[in-house]
Amino acid sequence: MSTYNSAAFAGLLCQLCGTLAGFAVAGLIFVVALHPREDSQDAPSGLVRGPVRGAGDRDLPVALLTSSFIGLILSALAYALMAGEPAGSARLATDQIIAGAGFGTGALVLLFAVHRLVCGASPSLDRWTRHVVGIGAPCVVWLYLAEGTRYVGSLCKADQGVLWLVLGSTAAVQFLAGVTAFVRPRRAPMPAGGVMRVASTGVAVPTMTTLAVALTPTLLPNDAAAPTGVLYVLLAVSTVGLAYFTLQVGRAPRSEESAVLD
Repeated sequence: MSTYNSAAFAGLLCQLCGTLAGFAVAGLIFVVALHPREDSQDAPSGLVRGPVRGAGDRDLPVALLTSSFIGLILSALAYALMAGEPAGSARLATDQIIAGAGFGTGALVLLFAVHRLVCGASPSLDRWTRHVVGIGAPCVVWLYLAEGTRYVGSLCKADQGVLWLVLGSTAAVQFLAGVTAFVRPRRAPMPAGGVMRVASTGVAVPTMTTLAVALTPTLLPNDAAAPTGVLYVLLAVSTVGLAYFTLQVGRAPRSEESAVLD
């Protein structure tokens, strides 16, 4: 008999979301306090500008950190709601997949913000951290979502052929995106508009997933999971989003000069 307690796991993930949100707030305070706008008179004297070189470079990390903080807090709320569900219910297993999409988005945005701050201080780390954040981290999120989909499929006795076809197809998409990001550098640094789109996604996705988790007790009985087709679509859409993030963030600029500016 399985000893997996999904409700307890949701409580632990709630704590993890809160911890990561605390890191986001700490980074936000660091950027705002130590790197004020150039026209600000509140800059502490004797401090040397480090990771953020100017007002324009300052705004993007602030947007990313704020976005990740909001997204992680919303994900913590979703997992807190799930922690009150009966352990082992099919509805709770469905909620874990839905909430995982929001949690993964908030965590990726936080890692992207850390990447920009670290590489602003030490540009030589750009390529290594970019591959970890843009290629490795999305693969971890995909594995979480794929395992959740497989687990719910086993509870619902879904067609194994279709299930493994969906898992294999989405794995191939994520793999190809990672390989492309690794072997094909960017022609130019990621524009500010692209960074702001990532920041906006960091709030939008957790908001939608938290609302979905809050509504599932109304839409689904305790012993019922969402239709497998809905889960497959969720996994496919999440994979497309992860692949897009990989291609946008994981591809290093061609020249060292571009890497410094990105």
